[in-house]
Amino acid sequence: MVKAVTVAAISAFFAGTVAYTQVCNPQTPIQSIYDLGTGLYKTFEGGLYEGGSNTRPPAHEAAGVAIARSIGPLSTNGVPDPSGDVVLISIGVSNMSHEWGAGATDDTSSVKLTFTAKAETLQSQGLINSQLRIIDGAGSGLVAGDWAAFPPDTNGRPWSVPITRLQAAGLTRFQVQIACVKTVNANPTECIAGDGSSTGDAGVLTAYYADIARNLMTVFPNIKLAYFVSRIYAGYTTNPLNPEPYAYESGFAVKWVVTSQINRTNEFGDLNFDPDADRVVAPWLAWGAYLWANGETPNGLGISWSIGDYRADLTHPSTGAVDKVGTAFLEFFLNDSTTQPWFCADACAPAEIPVPATDALSPNYPNPFNPMTIIEYSTVEDGHVELYIYDVRGRHVLTLVRGPRAASTYRVPWNGTNESGNPVGTGLYFYRLITDHSDISRKMILVR
Repeated sequence: MVKAVTVAAISAFFAGTVAYTQVCNPQTPIQSIYDLGTGLYKTFEGGLYEGGSNTRPPAHEAAGVAIARSIGPLSTNGVPDPSGDVVLISIGVSNMSHEWGAGATDDTSSVKLTFTAKAETLQSQGLINSQLRIIDGAGSGLVAGDWAAFPPDTNGRPWSVPITRLQAAGLTRFQVQIACVKTVNANPTECIAGDGSSTGDAGVLTAYYADIARNLMTVFPNIKLAYFVSRIYAGYTTNPLNPEPYAYESGFAVKWVVTSQINRTNEFGDLNFDPDADRVVAPWLAWGAYLWANGETPNGLGISWSIGDYRADLTHPSTGAVDKVGTAFLEFFLNDSTTQPWFCADACAPAEIPVPATDALSPNYPNPFNPMTIIEYSTVEDGHVELYIYDVRGRHVLTLVRGPRAASTYRVPWNGTNESGNPVGTGLYFYRLITDHSDISRKMILVR
């Protein structure tokens, strides 16, 4: 059940910070939590995780990887079955549904740009686990308080929405092992106080997230992993549904609930996922894709938002936003260490990725391709990374990556479209990786 949120419940995580005053202005320029690092938003430190970091703490990372490797296909009764299915489901509001699988309501053709459609394209090419089933369980008007209500009613909204869609796909709730959650408080009125004296609607949302995590375990008894996602930019709208700075501050709600589980503080109730520690009451929690950027100013992940990315209400996604979020989700599930074991086929999930001696740009796969391919690159040091597509005449087609990246191996999908989102024609294309130390190019062939 939802518990009262006290200032102590949040401030205990981030002791020793210095406050500054900031009015609750929806148009105030704000640096993304991802880019804020150890800097402060009001009294709260940035970074997706503690210490201004965007990387999970090692123990939580190791636990998540171990759980991910234990995921395998289940029968409709929820028992291991080599011919069964692995189910990934979305939970949340209409924006999540549009981006996950339904597409923008003002453009039916945008369905092909959703996360589900892009993932199924790669699945048809043998790059994603053939037994993975992706289900859209989110829906219109299903806000955080609805999903948090206890006990969860599997026969009534909101939980009847994902259950009905599972049944329509020949699946059951006993096969769900992974969830991705994006939901909000509707019509928020109180932002985080400049002096930290109130966590506002973000604090309430944190408590809701904790209750949702526990409800996930009740509704989907075999669930093991849950990724929480905050809102995209909402600074263009005057619609009171979920404007700025509440969309931005929802990121702190994600951070706080995940931090509570990691530190086992029980500030928002028990969130134990470890059977060796105590009774399991929630799945392992972590950030999913981080989506917020300050309008047209790209965040460190290269995401930005223009007014054309939204429908007329400037709150719900149009084709541009569906495409951007669909790609962000796909990149997250292709690259995260806790998703690769069950999301990827062998082609994109090698058992061990060797650490390269130098920056590397691998051959894309498949090649030739239609309509989608994966470009893999590795960096040996943290630093600025750029990845571009050019046509055979050397003309710029698309920027895939531009911003800071930690040293690692990354997989980036390209669906054969240009900067405007329009399909490009059959032909030879070049992809170019630029880092602080390297400039590498390779060829690929698109065959329509």
